[in-house]
Amino acid sequence: MLDVANMTHFGAISFNVASVGRGDICRTYFEIHLTQPQVAALALCEGAAMAVFSPEEALTMRRMKPYDGFAIWLHHSRARLN
Repeated sequence: MLDVANMTHFGAISFNVASVGRGDICRTYFEIHLTQPQVAALALCEGAAMAVFSPEEALTMRRMKPYDGFAIWLHHSRARLN
């Protein structure tokens, strides 16, 4: 079981898309460190498959939502952006 006490709020991305018939969208991102046994114990409850990716691999995926890719890029680049 994951310990939510080990979750760290990383940030949030909010934007308004009323011009295309939607209102405000807010995505909140958390960082959680998982051990290999914790990853192995994860259960897939939705979707066809589950996998672990490095930031570099994730950022080259075509099917990722742009705002999720931006959050991963920010997290991966945070040391040099400070």
